[in-house]
Amino acid sequence: MFIKLNMKVRESKMKKILLLSLLFLFSINLATKALVRPLTIEISNGSILYDKLPVVASTPTPFTASLNFFSIEQAAPRSIEVILYHHADDGTDTPINNPINLPLFAMGAARLYQGSFNFTLPAGFTTGNIRLKFRAEGESNDNSTNFSMPIMLVPSSNMMLLTRIFNPSGGRHMITASVKEKRELLKIGWQSEGDYGLIKVVQEGSYVPLYRFYRPRADDHVFQPNNPTPPPGYDSEGIAGYVLISSGNDTKAVYKYYNSKSGDRVYTRDAGELAGVRDWQYEGIAFYVQ
Repeated sequence: MFIKLNMKVRESKMKKILLLSLLFLFSINLATKALVRPLTIEISNGSILYDKLPVVASTPTPFTASLNFFSIEQAAPRSIEVILYHHADDGTDTPINNPINLPLFAMGAARLYQGSFNFTLPAGFTTGNIRLKFRAEGESNDNSTNFSMPIMLVPSSNMMLLTRIFNPSGGRHMITASVKEKRELLKIGWQSEGDYGLIKVVQEGSYVPLYRFYRPRADDHVFQPNNPTPPPGYDSEGIAGYVLISSGNDTKAVYKYYNSKSGDRVYTRDAGELAGVRDWQYEGIAFYVQ
């Protein structure tokens, strides 16, 4: 009985030693490979975030890619190399940008890599999707050959709807043309107040950039056509789209009001919406939409 029990104990110890050895070898293997994984990947045009990219067949379309990667390994590489490519429906891969290096910076237990860059989708790419390849410094092969967001490409008429939405809990109104932003805000309780009209995705003709700014202290957004300089206290959030600054055929004015007490601004299709309301000042026409 003692011999059987002793053998079982020895067998159990051997299993533990074997398991610890395998774990040790596995940890060495992980450390040498310094695994890097994507954390967040966003593609935008100004402040417009996309899960589907509206692209124009006849016009090169500019976008910005913002990337965040992480590694939990102590031996994390000093940088990673990232490249976007167009994956066509027939399986053909076409690089979109030159390789971009994202440097390492440490934060807690994770090693983070961050960076953003502009790229232009060539004319003619209206189907397929955008994918991403990356590799750690010193690696010869991509460790993510088929890593796919994927962000689908969809044909666009180069127009998108500008919508006003309302936050009933905070009493705030804002306008946005970003389909993704609309969807995310509606999920957390914001309410749609209707579409104001169409603005451009890509600049052309007499359309000018509509710059978007945000003031965290007042939780307020300001939109300025053709003026990239932030008002005092506001941070730039890029380009919200392209609008007209003069009236024409089939155009509609968007008016703005300013609340001198709260610092809030409201953009409206109705010039008289807040006329005579205490603390609200009419500031005239902000821009025109179709």
